[in-house]
Amino acid sequence: MRLNKGLIFGLPRDRFEIIIYSLSDISTGGREEGIAIEGDKFVKLSSDLGTARRQIAGDRLDILYYTDIGMEPQTYFLAFSRLAPIQCVAWGHPVTTGIPNLDYFISSCLIEPENANRAYREQLVQLSGLPICISDPSDGMVLSPTSQEDKGRRIFCPQSLFKFHPGFDRILGVILGQCPKANLILLEGNHPTWTKKLRERLTRSIPQVADRIYFASRTDRRGFMNLLASVDVILDPTHFSGGITTFEALSVGTPVVTLPSTFMRGRVSLGLYTKMKVTDCVASDELEYVEHSVRLVNDRRWNTEMRQKILEAKSAIFESTDAVNQHIRFFDNASTDIE
Repeated sequence: MRLNKGLIFGLPRDRFEIIIYSLSDISTGGREEGIAIEGDKFVKLSSDLGTARRQIAGDRLDILYYTDIGMEPQTYFLAFSRLAPIQCVAWGHPVTTGIPNLDYFISSCLIEPENANRAYREQLVQLSGLPICISDPSDGMVLSPTSQEDKGRRIFCPQSLFKFHPGFDRILGVILGQCPKANLILLEGNHPTWTKKLRERLTRSIPQVADRIYFASRTDRRGFMNLLASVDVILDPTHFSGGITTFEALSVGTPVVTLPSTFMRGRVSLGLYTKMKVTDCVASDELEYVEHSVRLVNDRRWNTEMRQKILEAKSAIFESTDAVNQHIRFFDNASTDIE
């Protein structure tokens, strides 16, 4: 919910009533992540699909706004029903749903390629700025990052393991080959089997450097932020970029090397850098991706310069009230279209 809290709090209460539907077992009335808002309704949806449909339909919504579809089975199947006159989905899962009853996909011109509408079953709505209003994750957080000199060179790819396309293995092998004193850190998967399968694959695909690839245990948010601040460079998978993790990394000044792909799912980090007007770590091809990554590991001066540049520009991507205002205009326009 961190991606959507700013929108929820930013919508004016004299114009919008917000009903929050949750599929998780929250016993605090929706107060997880500070989401509950005085005067709004919180609904724990039933795990039974038919009952959940009736719960939503009974509220007679004007707009049903899915923060994502595809990350959880229940929302995917709910989306096949017409439960509100306007049904839209945000970019929490950055691909089209392909579902006829989804009217709009909310995205941004900063992260979409040319002719992006061809990739969507929904009508694509491209906001002019970032599509979310998020607070700086490092604000108010006392971090104690480990000295990079104490741990040697460290490369971090803090993404869910399903983002690791086999074609990315070779690139990782080349980077590690050119950084013989560096280790690569990945995050353990949500299920032990995922970690086991990826470890076995990397041992087969890049055996010459596999002994320098480590899987870190998942930790609390402060521990994760400390790790982000401690590493030399963060790598975006070449087919599926970071989202919230890029926001988090940039908030502590750690450079993220990214290679924008054909579809939006591989272009989110590009959008953040574009908004910040800092594109030094955006690669145009695989060769440049490797060059940027290796240089950030081996060239301490450039690494320091990039960290300072990122920290000076990061305010451009946080607390974007324009994202809220553009959502309001979209809601108004979409409502007018059905009247």
